Amino acid sequence: MGETSQFRLGYFFVLGIVMGTPAFATLPLPTNDTFYPGAMKMSNEAAAPTGWRRDLGTDTQEACRIIHRSLYLVEGRMAKLKKEFAKGYNFNVLFKNEGFYRKALANRYRACTKGGVPFYKYGRCGTERETLAFVRVTLGFVHSTINLCDEFFAAGTTNRRDVVVHEFGRLENIGDDPGANTNNIFVWDSLTGRMGDRDVFESMLKP
Repeated sequence: MGETSQFRLGYFFVLGIVMGTPAFATLPLPTNDTFYPGAMKMSNEAAAPTGWRRDLGTDTQEACRIIHRSLYLVEGRMAKLKKEFAKGYNFNVLFKNEGFYRKALANRYRACTKGGVPFYKYGRCGTERETLAFVRVTLGFVHSTINLCDEFFAAGTTNRRDVVVHEFGRLENIGDDPGANTNNIFVWDSLTGRMGDRDVFESMLKP
């Protein structure tokens, strides 16, 4: 790549930061009607009633919308995030590890728009903690499938959506470290829950 091309890329990157827009031009503004075409299907669809398949389609669209909003704010509204959330909501973890969350959110956004995520109807999980879904990890290797318990489909719409976002974090190998850091899945849940909230997101778009 020549010096002129490098200058142009650098110019638009800086311009995007100054104007508060995403640093990469391929990230569109998320709307309440944005459709995410990534394949989010159960590998054993025949085992699930039609209503369950319909619910999963709605759940994944809403979960992807939360990821999209979160990424958009991390890419283009970081200064305002730091101003609005200087205290609380675990945002200090985000501010200290912007690169980690930018990469994780970008990976999930790409899955929502391109690669997709496989789901598997696991059956009844019946755990003491009332597990609704899980991602297997074998000797440090994170499997790519989100396993859905029967209990998942008995839960409410908002709960199911949040569970999908939670499992998206698991696919990024975020664990259960007791400290407030990037390896704490509940920090991920807190951050995406706030940034992905429609009212919060819309308020962050204002000058």
